[in-house]
Amino acid sequence: MDFFGRNTVKEKLSDFRRRNNVPSDCRLILRENDKSHYPTDIITLAESLGIQMEYMHRREFDGQYGRYSHQGVILSFGGSSHSAKNDDKSQETYPTAGEADMLRDIENKDKSIIVLLDGIKDVGNLGAILRSALLFNADYVILPKDNSAAVNETAAKRSAGAAFKLPTVTVTNVARCIDELKKVGCWIYAADMNGTDIGSIDFADKSVIVMGEEGSGIRRLVRDKADIIATIPTNDKLDSLNVSVSTGVILYEVNRQLQQK
Repeated sequence: MDFFGRNTVKEKLSDFRRRNNVPSDCRLILRENDKSHYPTDIITLAESLGIQMEYMHRREFDGQYGRYSHQGVILSFGGSSHSAKNDDKSQETYPTAGEADMLRDIENKDKSIIVLLDGIKDVGNLGAILRSALLFNADYVILPKDNSAAVNETAAKRSAGAAFKLPTVTVTNVARCIDELKKVGCWIYAADMNGTDIGSIDFADKSVIVMGEEGSGIRRLVRDKADIIATIPTNDKLDSLNVSVSTGVILYEVNRQLQQK
């Protein structure tokens, strides 16, 4: 498994340190260049974790990783891990939660923000949404088991490390999950062009924001489960935003309101 780019690699190394769990075959691979351009903060962090470092010739490096946005930094490991405290090999790369555990957690909270993605297939959008969700205090991001992008190295890079901090929940039936979320006190807000201006909505203490794929939008069965259809006001110059940007705008407003309560 490879992680690309300075922010992504630094976040993953920091995650290793927080969990005190470093894969035994972990390597930090750096493209040879002017030493003044090496990421000294990443090198120092890797050294403190006892991670092997490898300086690879520029031509060889670009031949293997040139198709990625790597910024000259790769973190590579397989899967077996060792820990100073235990030998837990079930450690997952990205945090996840089960649907039942999520519901119990939300039920016991006074306030909660959840993002539910109905069929977001672009992994770049998924990563950007994770970044906004973490920034605006979402507790979980829910993904359908089928017809959805998965959290992977590309999503992690686009998320600027948020993928290592924000748990995702994979569900087999989105509509049924919405019903269960309502039972624990959540209100469901589906984003759509024809609805109530988000500035006019009094978002509930437990809010679920449902976002659909660009173009096709939220599926009708899921949309019909919503309590309120939420709309971002636009002008006559442009009538819509990228789904990741839209998610960030709505989450900003939800978080702003909840912080003021």
